[in-house]
Amino acid sequence: MKNRRREPAQPCPLCQGKTRVTGARKPAASIIERYYVCMDADCNHHFKTLTSVVGTVVPAKNGNNLDLFEGSDD
Repeated sequence: MKNRRREPAQPCPLCQGKTRVTGARKPAASIIERYYVCMDADCNHHFKTLTSVVGTVVPAKNGNNLDLFEGSDD
């Protein structure tokens, strides 16, 4: 059986109830868009989130690091 990594739970932004992922797409190399539905039958809210990579926290051992905001002084 394939070991699937689970993303952190994203509560419903309206009722704070449990949700499940109904789909996902990758519009760019560093962005993931996920689609959710609230499991609360009284709410049933459908929404989407964006997860993006904004930079490197600890440099990679192989030297391949992200500098998404070149020229920034941060």
